[in-house]
Amino acid sequence: MKRMRRILSTLMAVLIIVGVSAAPVLAAENATTFNYKAYADTYADLKAAYGYDATALYNHYVKYGKAEGRVATFNDAGTATTAAATTTQVGTETMDPEPPQDIRKQADWFGKLTPPETMTNARLVAEDNRLNAWMRANYYSDSTQIREENLYIELGGRANALYELAEYQEEFDDDYNNIAHDMAADIVSSDFYKRALMSDTAPLSMYMG
Repeated sequence: MKRMRRILSTLMAVLIIVGVSAAPVLAAENATTFNYKAYADTYADLKAAYGYDATALYNHYVKYGKAEGRVATFNDAGTATTAAATTTQVGTETMDPEPPQDIRKQADWFGKLTPPETMTNARLVAEDNRLNAWMRANYYSDSTQIREENLYIELGGRANALYELAEYQEEFDDDYNNIAHDMAADIVSSDFYKRALMSDTAPLSMYMG
């Protein structure tokens, strides 16, 4: 009987060891292990909006994708495709260089940046996301914060113009409203609205409302 108990105990120990070793080790779910290319390739709307912008795609997944039931994959640490990797292209557009680590060189960097009002919506979103990621990973300075504010003013202005126009449109479609009509006319004539319509508006959708 004692011998049988020892055999059973040994078998249980083996099963536990085998079970533990056979269990899959899940990759940590973070920006470093996020498979942003697979995420973009799975969802055509996101690829159209962000291309392969790793930071923007990861932010979308965290803020909206999970809640929408979108599926993302994560690599193990040894094969990670990092969202912190420098993104230099948005479609056919070349993005501005990231801030130099040496704060003494940032004034020169700032003076050579592309004006936000000349950017497409996709690039504007990508530039804002990348700069925010850089500041979180490194540090905040006067130059980087002013740049981020300038990008977000343009980004918010465009998104807000589209959102407000849709709101006013609904009002005067249901019951013709002179005030709503006048407000809508002001938005349509605004520079933010005109610049928003110069490229695909899909990248602005997550900033509306």
